[in-house]
Amino acid sequence: TVVDVFKQAFSEQPRQGNDLLTVLKQTIHLSNRSIFDSANELIDLRGMATTVALVAALNDNRAIIGHVGDSRVYRFDGRALICETEDHSEVNDALRAGTLSAAQAAHHPRRNVINRAIGAEADVEADFKIVPLNERTSFLVCSDGITRHIHDTELAELMRTLQHPQKICTQLKELCFERGAEDNLTAIIVDFGERSYTD
Repeated sequence: TVVDVFKQAFSEQPRQGNDLLTVLKQTIHLSNRSIFDSANELIDLRGMATTVALVAALNDNRAIIGHVGDSRVYRFDGRALICETEDHSEVNDALRAGTLSAAQAAHHPRRNVINRAIGAEADVEADFKIVPLNERTSFLVCSDGITRHIHDTELAELMRTLQHPQKICTQLKELCFERGAEDNLTAIIVDFGERSYTD
C-alpha cells in the first residue's frame, strides 16, 4: 500500500526543496490513512501496520531522510557508517532516557516492539532530516530483520569493502540466514557518484 501511494504521488513532475519535503510528508499521511482505514474496514486486516524508511535526493548535494518505525537509514562516507534514524521503539526510548544500557537493550525481549508505525493510528508523525551528499556518499536502507542479526560495526566493515551494492546485500541476507533470520529481510544500498567496485 505504501509503495502504491508513493508511486502515485511521484508519477507526476519531479519535486525539489521544500516542495519535495511537503510531498513526502503528505504521502506518508496518505499511506497511513489508507492502511488505517483498510484495517478498520476489513476484519482480516485488523492491526495491519508497517514501517517506512526513505531517502530522497535533492539537486543541491543534499538528501532528505524520513522514517517511521524501526527500519533504518545509514549514511556511509567511504570511512564511517552513521545511523541517521532513531528507532521508534519502547526499548530505544528507554535507552535514550538512560533506564536501559546498550547491552541490556541489545537482548531485551521487547527490543522489536515499535511505538510508531504507518497505519497503527489515525495519524502518524514521521521524522525527517536533511543530510549532505557528495561523490563518496552511500546509503543503506534496511529493515530490523537485518539489524537484529548484524551489528553496526559489521555493517560498516561490509560497506568499507567497496563491493557492488548487490553483492553486499547478498552477504547481508546470507549472514542473517546463518544467524536464524527471525524476521523478514530488506536491504537497499544506494551509491551517489561514480564508483570502481572491488571484485
